[in-house]
Amino acid sequence: MNSTDRRPSSVGILVPAAVVLTLGHAAFLFLQPFNRRISAFLIVYTVLCAAIGALALFVRRRTIDERTFRFDAALILAGALFMRVMLLFTAPTLSDDVYRYLWDGRVQNAGMNPYLHPPAAPEIAYLRDETFPFINHPTVRTIYPPLAELTFRAAAAIRPRVEFQKVFSAVFDLALVGVLLGLLRARKKPAAWAALYAWHPLAVVESAGSGHVDSLMMLLLFGGCLLFERRKPGAGAGAFGLAAMAKWIPFVMAPWLIVRARLRDSAVFLAAALVLCIPFVMGLLVAVQALAPDATGATGPARDWVFNAGLYSWLAPVLPEPVHRRFVLGGALILFAFWWARRNEDPVRYAFGALFALLLASPVVHPWYVLWLLPFAVLLGSFAAFLWAWSAALVYVVQIRYAADGVWILPAWVPAVEYALLYGALVVSFIRQVPQPRAETRRMPPIPDPRVGIVIPVLNEEHAIGLVIAAIPRERVNEIIVVDNGSTDKTVEIARMAGARVLHEGKKGYGSAVQRGLLALSPESDVAVVIDGDRSDFPEELPHLLRPIQLGEADLVIGSRVQAALPGSLMPQQRFGNWLTCVLIRALYGFRYTDMGPFRAIRRTALTEMRMTDETWGWNVEMQVKALRLGFRVAEVPVRYRPRIGQSKISGTITGSVRAGVVILWSIYKYGFSRR
Repeated sequence: MNSTDRRPSSVGILVPAAVVLTLGHAAFLFLQPFNRRISAFLIVYTVLCAAIGALALFVRRRTIDERTFRFDAALILAGALFMRVMLLFTAPTLSDDVYRYLWDGRVQNAGMNPYLHPPAAPEIAYLRDETFPFINHPTVRTIYPPLAELTFRAAAAIRPRVEFQKVFSAVFDLALVGVLLGLLRARKKPAAWAALYAWHPLAVVESAGSGHVDSLMMLLLFGGCLLFERRKPGAGAGAFGLAAMAKWIPFVMAPWLIVRARLRDSAVFLAAALVLCIPFVMGLLVAVQALAPDATGATGPARDWVFNAGLYSWLAPVLPEPVHRRFVLGGALILFAFWWARRNEDPVRYAFGALFALLLASPVVHPWYVLWLLPFAVLLGSFAAFLWAWSAALVYVVQIRYAADGVWILPAWVPAVEYALLYGALVVSFIRQVPQPRAETRRMPPIPDPRVGIVIPVLNEEHAIGLVIAAIPRERVNEIIVVDNGSTDKTVEIARMAGARVLHEGKKGYGSAVQRGLLALSPESDVAVVIDGDRSDFPEELPHLLRPIQLGEADLVIGSRVQAALPGSLMPQQRFGNWLTCVLIRALYGFRYTDMGPFRAIRRTALTEMRMTDETWGWNVEMQVKALRLGFRVAEVPVRYRPRIGQSKISGTITGSVRAGVVILWSIYKYGFSRR
């Protein structure tokens, strides 16, 4: 095989990506210490995440090529190694956990049980050195499981410096990349997918930069999944047990083992965990006793930690007592875990779902916790997890004030943005997995010479309605109906003087007014057109809108404003609402709308079959969703759009925009999942 066989997959994509991402990670070296340059850090981090997203667009489309798998794997590992080496000897300023690792290792090498005394205890004061002030929560006993403690001890035995703790973490993370490559190969996936984790800034920063022990946990957890993939359930269960001794989190695998594995595999899981506890048993008993409530009902400090929480914080108004929230969420997680285990035979999919649920309910969510999801997200293609890997880094803005005055308070906007993006992505992912009924596309005959009925809903448009009617091309227009929705100005009189037929609709709502006009169209009109009465649309473009129906290419034509809108005509909230609505509809049906514009044309036969019912701002959404569900052909044509005359009833105010947004999102749900 010559080298040209490899170029399309590795040289053509991975090598340029490796160069770009390596240079991006090198930029971190100029931002030391991170906690003093958080804004710059987040900018570089965002650029790197965007680069990973761009890389994902290429590699996720590829299929496995056995000829290049080893070459690609070696390139990915080499890039991952180089990116991590650059951060190994930088100060761990984003997190001080590694100083606790070093302390616990030194305590053990001094011949003591690390669980017996907190760092501030006088019994071990003689071990304090220049790193002691950096230890977090010095009055709290260590919370790390036995295997993690043994790892801390081994790193400290080589040399009692934080850099060696970080080296261990980076090595475990590189080994995790190797295990991920093994799982990709076992599942017939291309090696290039592994780059999405191996070169991700979260993985690099948290393993090599901050030295978190989570990489050991993930190595063993993912290794267990690979062993189950290779039909070695006993070894896989043992790996899960060891993972739980690196960090307590992998105990979430217990329900899956109970439901899916053999009884002896569950026994191996427990045995692997318990064996490692034996050397520390006395200290563990003391540590557990310290967490129990005292006579006054107070608990140990570690039991009350809350930081960047999602569901846990949101439940506070309903369940103000932390113990009640922990009980409710803990019970819910256990029930979910067993239900999820029954639905998923694959340990990878189960672990991903269980860890995701745990993080959503956790009282503490640090950025490196999201790292638990990323290797699974590579295999399963979870956009939500990768989005969270970016948004979780916003939490580091807490360092800005902490570095200035020592106050550790997370600004409220950070979790608001973080969880809004996350839950939005989860909703989209959920909707995309729900099969939606969509009829086969029909073919209706052309209408070369259509008779057009135009409906214009209005509410206090006296300065615009006359101009709108005057600008309508009269060729093929059979009738113009203006539907007044309760105007208190001269809109009705001006519309009549302009030659329109005026109807009144007493029930407030955009959908009510439009529907009133459509039902009143004469039978001779075989195409219905809706246009706003505020002169934001250009009625002169009506022939352009009708052409796809005349040619038999479409049954519904939407005038898309996004490309030709004049400056100041579409407010930011309108653009965002349009984008979000179109994204959700695309997730449901795979059809790419670009706009929910009001200027539209539809065959009367298609309109009759739709049985429109919405009385509010969701009317446009109902029409566009039902058109797809019923199999009608849809087209979009670019139209101009200008600032309206007067103030908009929807986008002109924040309240109106929010109300309209809620109605539109509800309409997507209602018409997307209804049977009609």
